[in-house]
Amino acid sequence: MSYIRLSTRALVLFALSLGVTANPINVLDARAPADCSLVRCRENTTCAVLAGTAVCVPDAPQGEVCGHIVCAKGLTCCNASCGTCVKPGMMCTQQVCERSAEPAPAPAAAAPKGEVCGNTVCAEGLTCCNASCGMCVKPGMMCTQQICESPVVELPAPTPVTCGPTVCPLGQECCNSSCGYCVAPGKGCTKELCAAPSSSPLSTQVKCGKTLCAQGNVCCNSSCGICTPPGGVCTQQFCNLQE
Repeated sequence: MSYIRLSTRALVLFALSLGVTANPINVLDARAPADCSLVRCRENTTCAVLAGTAVCVPDAPQGEVCGHIVCAKGLTCCNASCGTCVKPGMMCTQQVCERSAEPAPAPAAAAPKGEVCGNTVCAEGLTCCNASCGMCVKPGMMCTQQICESPVVELPAPTPVTCGPTVCPLGQECCNSSCGYCVAPGKGCTKELCAAPSSSPLSTQVKCGKTLCAQGNVCCNSSCGICTPPGGVCTQQFCNLQE
């Protein structure tokens, strides 16, 4: 009788040892350990203390997505809002985390529309061959290397400005026609009223070509009959006055 009782006890102990080393422990087993240090779980399982009992649970899949992160192997997602991963069975805060807005990527710099070639811009896919003439060709092609000159724009000759009894020098404008005063553009001058030239024998009017200068003026260009105040300047062009 004692032999049978001893054999039954040995079989129970042997079964318990197999359960601890190879299979998950039954949570309802009152004799299950409460510390994972006493449990060796089989491959692809992890020991976790649930309800005060150490049990072997299946490992979480590799790289569980948890909000904006991926959990490490052996961890499980606990709070996706904050990206918090913990060991299976553990607790964590359930607060709601707000992620700061990520700065928008800087816009890509716009590619140049075409290569500058002298006074023109090459179309897309063409390259400058002769900047002097503004010639663009396909890459690898040749073109003439002549030197092109920019067209010369001839400006019309300035028209002399008559200012009362005189003609203003080039670059000046009439300021007081009564006195024949000319000044640079934007400059001021007197607004006095000058008397008409006297015809008395004592007049000091000066003859300037075919023109008689106003009282107080001097001849500046006799070929054109241009008179100016003393010290004034005028064009020195040659006028071919008909008789």
